[in-house]
Amino acid sequence: MADTNSFDVTTSVDLQEVDNAVNQAQKEAAQRYDFKGALVEINFKRAENKVELKTDSDMRMEALLDMLNAKLIKRGVPVKNLDIGDTKPMGGDTLMKTIGLKMSLDGDTAKKVAAAIKAAKFKKVQAAIQGEQVRVTSPSRDDLQQAIALLKKEDFGVELQFGNFRRGSRHTASPRPASPARRGASIRCSCTRRWCSTTISMRGWARGSAARWRVSVRCARSRAAAATGS
Repeated sequence: MADTNSFDVTTSVDLQEVDNAVNQAQKEAAQRYDFKGALVEINFKRAENKVELKTDSDMRMEALLDMLNAKLIKRGVPVKNLDIGDTKPMGGDTLMKTIGLKMSLDGDTAKKVAAAIKAAKFKKVQAAIQGEQVRVTSPSRDDLQQAIALLKKEDFGVELQFGNFRRGSRHTASPRPASPARRGASIRCSCTRRWCSTTISMRGWARGSAARWRVSVRCARSRAAAATGS
């Protein structure tokens, strides 16, 4: 069986970098003249994978969003993974906008990734959806590199990440270890120190060469137990 190499296609956002960007945006908002005296809030709800913006006018909301985007880009957070919602009134003059963070591939995106690899018709390259990721496998690592290059050129609505690279190994059946004794074989008995015909009981044949077994030796004069391992 040929070697199988593989990698996983996923997407995610570094939440710590989001936190850093939010902190920087909050500090800048507190110093900006156009936000002075106005309602301006940037709340990062880490457990819910989202950021909430609150202010009191559409113009300030747009400025607040632009400022946050700039901080996120500077921190290396992919803006493709931002699910920016509509601005909604919250009562009075308060407006709120929710920004979701895409932490994994959804079903539709995973199907598009797998379909793109299939459409490319790479020789012996296969893609399988596994939950919130796509695993790509091939005997050729060069073909996998070509698959990565292809996916980087496409736009799937999120920043794809490639990881969990695995170099496969040739799978062969482990040979059955040679038995130290067979049923009815001759083995030195502890009672007479001579070779005699015995009854051998084998236990623990498992895991190929890693197996361990116990040999029970019985003869007319004594019983001896010997433990042997590979």
